[in-house]
Amino acid sequence: MIIIDCEQGTPDWFSCRLGRPSASRFAEIYTNTGKASQSKNKYLYELAGERISGQMDVGYKNGYMSRGNEMEEEARSTFEFIEGVEVKKVGFCLEDGERWGCSPDGLIIPNGGVEIKCKNLALHVECLKSDKMPTQHTAQVQGGMFVTGADHWFFVSYFPGVKMFIKRVERDEKYIVGLSSALVEFCEELDAVERFVRGYGQ
Repeated sequence: MIIIDCEQGTPDWFSCRLGRPSASRFAEIYTNTGKASQSKNKYLYELAGERISGQMDVGYKNGYMSRGNEMEEEARSTFEFIEGVEVKKVGFCLEDGERWGCSPDGLIIPNGGVEIKCKNLALHVECLKSDKMPTQHTAQVQGGMFVTGADHWFFVSYFPGVKMFIKRVERDEKYIVGLSSALVEFCEELDAVERFVRGYGQ
C-alpha cells in the first residue's frame, strides 16, 4: 500500500484520484452481492475522460467534497473515545500497482480501518435496529481492506443525539478475490478505451 498524505477534498486529493477506480465506487464494477456489475460502462467512460482531459466531472467532485464536513470529525472523535483507539487520518491509499485506491475515513494501526457514514435519522435508526452494516456498503468496506491489506474494518453510522452504530466487519477473502479479478479486468478495459479515444488504435 502507498499512502498519499494530503487532505481529502483538496486539489492534491482529487489529483490522486483522477482516472483511478476508488473504493467508494467499486460497487459500480463489482456489486455488493459479489457479481460483475452490468452498469460499469458509465464509470469506465467517466474515468477514461478524466485521464484524457485531466479534469473530474463537477457533480462527482462535489459529492466527495461533502465528506470533510464537521459532523464527520465529530463522529471520528466519538468513535475513538468509545472504542479506545487512535484513528490516523489519511488522504488517499493506493495499491502497490497504483491502479486503484481508497480514501478511508481513517486507519487504525496496525491492521484496521474505519468508514463513517453520517446518515439521515431514519437510516441511522435502521442500522441500530438491524445491528448490521447495510449491504450497500460491502464493496466500499471490503475494497478498503483489499487496498490497504487490513484484516478488519469498522463501519460507523453517526447521528447527533442518538447512540452511535459501530459494527466490526471482517475481511471476506472470497469476496476480495472476485473484486480483485473484476478490478484487473476493468483497468485493462479502461486502458483500452483511453488508447482508442486518444487515437492510438482500438
